[in-house]
Amino acid sequence: MDKVHQRLTVKEFEDLKKQLSKIIERNNIKSFKELQEKLSLYTSVNSNQLKNALRALGVEKDTYYYLGNNENLPNKLIKTCMRCEESKKFTNFKSRREYFPSAHRLNICNECIREEHNVLGTSINDLLSIYEFMEFRYKSDLRPEYYNKFWEKVI
Repeated sequence: MDKVHQRLTVKEFEDLKKQLSKIIERNNIKSFKELQEKLSLYTSVNSNQLKNALRALGVEKDTYYYLGNNENLPNKLIKTCMRCEESKKFTNFKSRREYFPSAHRLNICNECIREEHNVLGTSINDLLSIYEFMEFRYKSDLRPEYYNKFWEKVI
């Protein structure tokens, strides 16, 4: 049985996780294949073992792979919602590309969009488009009160 298909011991799995965390912290890795190539310099593992190690480390991917369970997330991975005013992972905000470049993410989190959808019944895609246009239109004078829950006054 060759090394690629044999099971990893607990120690080997822990070593794999350490190597992965070092590789992810030191490199801006965009694809799974690129991650496999970097790791193949140190050890040979199959893709299922690599996926299990990524899951165990809490690795997430936005544009690049990053350690999601790390308390000291870089500031570029945290964003504050202008409605609920909570700091959340960057991936909790939808990216919109009609008026903005691909790097732009809305200033309202997915949970607030979902809440507005449940209260108003407006489709999520329509809400995302509305907020995208509002952010584009008022980009120089964008304020948190533009994101208020206006329906609370009616109820």
